[in-house]
Amino acid sequence: MSDTSPSEVLRLPAETRYAEELAFLAAFDAGPRPSSWRLTPRMVRTFVLGSNPQDKMPRDIPQKWFGPASIVERAIVTLASDRGLLLIGDPGTGKSWLAELLSAAVCSNSTYVVQGTAGTTEDQIKYSWNVAMVIAAGQSKDSMIPSPIMTAMQRGEMGRFEELTRCTSDVQDALISILSEKYISIPELRDDNTVFARPGFNLIATANSRDRGVNDLSSALKRRFNFV
Repeated sequence: MSDTSPSEVLRLPAETRYAEELAFLAAFDAGPRPSSWRLTPRMVRTFVLGSNPQDKMPRDIPQKWFGPASIVERAIVTLASDRGLLLIGDPGTGKSWLAELLSAAVCSNSTYVVQGTAGTTEDQIKYSWNVAMVIAAGQSKDSMIPSPIMTAMQRGEMGRFEELTRCTSDVQDALISILSEKYISIPELRDDNTVFARPGFNLIATANSRDRGVNDLSSALKRRFNFV
């Protein structure tokens, strides 16, 4: 986050808005956690769906996403197994909000987001170049501009892809190697030309069920996501 005060921001990300709750939950439950997760799966569920008397917690945690608990539980299990998660449903059912809450609870950062549109390019998923630096000194790691997904890989955190089915098929398929091999190759560089994902990296994508048929996912990409 920048030095801008919360009162000057139109909309705070979930990890900032609920920072006190996340810190409390992290301290309250000392159970085993998947690699690089800030909370246990149990506390992730509590953060999203709220606490109840059976939890015997010293403070109440309000419910933030309203829907079947089984959806949240399946999503958490998917992420804990290092499998990509695709939230699919009708518009306005809270897919993006659930993806943001899960990212905030798992890695305390929900801002590595790519917005899918008909104009989304492969560069926005992988990387692009600072043209001025390339002209001055050639292509190098310093002149490369990583995408939000690549940044999430480098930091071992959660990446998000909104409206996946609105992207063209060739752009969608750029995710296949990311989800299966967990790295991005940079053929323009001779040395140090591979970015590997650190433990904790995963991807949450969303898609509107009414967009089916616009740009259907390939069978190879479907196999790399768990649909919820």
